[in-house]
Formats: sequence, C-alpha cells, structure tokens
Amino acid sequence: MTINPVDMQVVLPKTEQVNKIQRGLQQQQQTQQKIQEQIIQQDIKRREQAINEMENLKEKRIKDEEKEKGQQKKHDKREMHENDKRKLAEVKKEDRNSEKSLSGHRLDIRI
Repeated sequence: MTINPVDMQVVLPKTEQVNKIQRGLQQQQQTQQKIQEQIIQQDIKRREQAINEMENLKEKRIKDEEKEKGQQKKHDKREMHENDKRKLAEVKKEDRNSEKSLSGHRLDIRI
C-alpha cells in the first residue's frame, strides 16, 4: 500500500494524537488496576478482621460456657450436699421416732 505525500502530511500529525491517546489509555488502565488492587487489599483486611473477631467471640463464648459449667457444678455439688444433709436429718428424725414408738414394746435381754 502506497501513501501519497499529501496523505503523509495528514497521517503524521494523527499518529502523534493516537500516541497521546494510547498513553492516556494505558495510564488510565494502570490507575484502574491500582485502584482495584487497593479495593481488594481493603476487602482482604476487612475479612481478616471479621474472622479474627469471630474467633475471639468463639473463644470468649467457650470460656463463658466453661465458667458457667464450673459454676453449675459447684451449685450442683452444694445442692447435693444440702440434699444429703436433709436426708440425713430425716433419717435421724425417723430413727428417733421409730425408737420412741418401739420403746416399751420390746425387751432386749442379754445373757
């Protein structure tokens, strides 16, 4: 393909304009890539923070549950101890009542 000298006068200035436009597009693309990288980095940081917060909440929840279980065990032991005391008192009371009701009815003779 041959270019006439007149066409060459028009094409040369146009190539400079095309070069400027292409450089501008390249810079714009680079800028967009940098912006996207920043957005991705921010998203990664946000997700990491969310994960760390969730892990901290899990750990706290586990500690709270363990503490609650420990307190519940103490409460249960205390309650069992109190129940044992009541039962012992009831048994003693029944023994006294049964001794009173039996007194005078039997004679224990030992030889």
